[in-house]
Amino acid sequence: MALPNHEWLHIAQTLGVGRRTRAYHLHERTPALTVGNDATHYWAYCQRCKQGGRVDKEHVNMLEATAPAESNLMTLPEDMVALDAAPMHVREQIEKFLQSKNMTTMYLPPGLHHSKRRARLLIPTPSGYLGRDLSDGSTAKWLTYAGQHFLFLNDSRLDGPAAHRGRRVVVVEDPFSYYKLAWLVCRKALRGVAVACSLGTRPHPKLVAHLLQYNRVAFFYDGDAAGRKGSRTGAQAIASLGIDTVEIETPWDLDPKDLNSAELLAHLETI
Repeated sequence: MALPNHEWLHIAQTLGVGRRTRAYHLHERTPALTVGNDATHYWAYCQRCKQGGRVDKEHVNMLEATAPAESNLMTLPEDMVALDAAPMHVREQIEKFLQSKNMTTMYLPPGLHHSKRRARLLIPTPSGYLGRDLSDGSTAKWLTYAGQHFLFLNDSRLDGPAAHRGRRVVVVEDPFSYYKLAWLVCRKALRGVAVACSLGTRPHPKLVAHLLQYNRVAFFYDGDAAGRKGSRTGAQAIASLGIDTVEIETPWDLDPKDLNSAELLAHLETI
């Protein structure tokens, strides 16, 4: 259930772009409502109610609404340029785009590339590149150029290759949510917590097989109808194999990447 707009939107509209604030919501002792103004939308999330809201800014169109004709080609772009070597205005435009998704390059791995002809941000993974549409007009928001079926936080970044086997893993559906959560897990050195991305709401059998080495699997999908259904279906499938499962409910109309570090940690407390 989403928060009614009249309870928070007027607060968000008083903020500058990129700003957020805490406010009282109903009758709590301390301000539990976080309200923000991002480049393309206003948003809110109440820690007490565990509900959120979002209103898009219809007049804002940061980038071209139409993707280039070759945007969805499954071959790597020939005009790939390392983002560090790209002109300043290109880096600023991409950073602004990421901020509109509640992301920054800080959360992403090194080795980012950019394709102007495809309007794609290329993110390296151990298996190959992911391509994120920068126009917000493509029919394929994400492309897996190497045919990846899932992403998984490399356990060796924390305590060694086998340190988290038999413990807990959190599965998200979107790469941006994955990278933000993985960054937080590493930064806070959350022992015994691994992070996976199912690249959609239907975990691939190869990912399911990987999840079976953990004692508890938590599905932390987006706060929409598809995310709710996918979380429930995924949890039931894993539970049928004898593994303890948890569904972490993202506030309605928000993704895990839309939450700040404190809010993400609060959700992780359930596991």
